[in-house]
Amino acid sequence: MEAYFEFLIAGYLATYADIMTTDGEVMSTYLGWTVLVIALGLMPVTLMWLLFKPLEDFYDTDIAKDFAPFFQELSKNSKGKMSYFFVFMIRRVYFVAISIYLKQYSLQIISILISNLLVIIYIGLARPFSRILRNKIELVNECLVSTACVHLMMFTDWIPDQEKQY
Repeated sequence: MEAYFEFLIAGYLATYADIMTTDGEVMSTYLGWTVLVIALGLMPVTLMWLLFKPLEDFYDTDIAKDFAPFFQELSKNSKGKMSYFFVFMIRRVYFVAISIYLKQYSLQIISILISNLLVIIYIGLARPFSRILRNKIELVNECLVSTACVHLMMFTDWIPDQEKQY
């Protein structure tokens, strides 16, 4: 799950690689397309399929064993709590889409700040992890990420003067 963002970027970059001269480059392009299909299609669809299952099914040993990495530390009390990794993946796709398709710097920063705020609200309300300490750590992490993103306004191309950025 931690490498999901890197898979998205690698798959996106492979789609624009027009270098197909050697066998390694051809293989790299096919692998990039495969990773992009898995990252954008298979993983979110699998998580949505799992989230539409009744809660009782998650106490079944087969599902719990087969999909343990998706729900390992999460509380199984509600679907809202169990949808943490789905929210995590949608947020990563959203970050990649913002950085690639949104060309206005101010809208990029505002979009990132709003998405960070929504995730903080989700974690604060849902408390998705089974351990209280893990929920607090995740909430503090998200607050620190949001604080760092506020500083993006000073260090990005949103401020056109290079000396002021420095």
